[in-house]
Amino acid sequence: MAGAVFALFLAIGPAAAQGTGEKPAKAPPAAPGQDLMNPGDEVDGNAIEQRGRTTVPGVGIPGRTAGAGKAKGAQPAPADNTPARWGVVLATFSDDGHQQMAKMACERLGETYPALKGCYARSTERGSVVMIGQFAGPKDDDARAMLESVKSISPDGRARPFGRAYLSRVQSGSGASRSPYDLVAAAKRKLPNVRPVFTFQVAMWSDFESKTLTQDEIEQKAEAHCKSLRGRGLESYVHHDQDKHTSIVTIGVFDSEAYDPRSTLFSPPVERLFKQFPSMLVNGEDLLLPPPKGAPAGTAPTKQPCVLIEVPK
Repeated sequence: MAGAVFALFLAIGPAAAQGTGEKPAKAPPAAPGQDLMNPGDEVDGNAIEQRGRTTVPGVGIPGRTAGAGKAKGAQPAPADNTPARWGVVLATFSDDGHQQMAKMACERLGETYPALKGCYARSTERGSVVMIGQFAGPKDDDARAMLESVKSISPDGRARPFGRAYLSRVQSGSGASRSPYDLVAAAKRKLPNVRPVFTFQVAMWSDFESKTLTQDEIEQKAEAHCKSLRGRGLESYVHHDQDKHTSIVTIGVFDSEAYDPRSTLFSPPVERLFKQFPSMLVNGEDLLLPPPKGAPAGTAPTKQPCVLIEVPK
C-alpha cells in the first residue's frame, strides 16, 4: 500500500491533472491503523476548516438538572501560544519499514522538487507521513499559501503530482502515550470497534490565554486529579490537548447506550455520575456561570455542570 501511495503523489499521469473541468481533490484517507493524524483533522485546501468531532472537551451533554441546552465551558484558543503542529501532507506510509520509506521519500522529494527541500517525516510504530511546513492551524495564512504552492507544482506544466496534498494536524508519537491513564488509548482498548464512544467529564485545566500556566503544569494538575479519583476507586482518565493548552479529566468509557437523544435519558451509570459530581472543576475550582439572558433580576449564578462528551478520535 505504501508504495502505491508514494507513486500516487510522485507519478500522477498528465491525463489525471489536466483540463479545466477537474474536480477539487479530496484528502486521501489515513492509512489503516495509523495514529499520527486524528481522523477529522485533515483539510483538503478547498474548504479550510476542521471537520469531525461532534463534541469537544468542555462542550457536551449536560445532566437534566443543569438546565436545557448544552453547557458551554470556556474554550481557550490562544493564537500566539498554539504550537506549530500542522503541515502539508505529501505522502503516507503504513507497511513494514514505513520509517525508512518516509526517510527515502523526503530525500527523493527534496532532490526532485527544490520547493520541497524542507520536507520532513513523522512516525509512530504504526505509520509515517511526509510533510512540509509547520503552522499553528489550518486557517493560518502561511498554511494556505504553502498548500496552494505545493498543489500547483507542475514540472511539465500539465501534471500536478501534489494536487491531492492537504493540511493535517500531526500528533507526536510520544504525545500519544504521555499518560498511563490516557483517555483515547483506553477507549480504543475497551471499545475498539465502537463509535461513538462517550466519557463523563468532571474537570478541566487550561491557561485560558493568561500565560500563567505552562502546558506541563496543566498536564501535571490534571494527572494529579485523575490519580486522586482513582484512589477513590473511580475509573478516571485524562486527555491532553496541546493545541488548545487544555487537559480534561473524565470518568468511564461508555458506548452509545450512555445517552438516548430521543428521550434525552442517560443510562443508569451515567445518571449516578451526574448525582455524584454535580459540578465540574475548572482549574481546580467550581466555575460560576452567569444567569441566562432574560432571567429574572436577582437570579443566582449556577455552577458549571459536568458533561457527557464524545471521546476525541
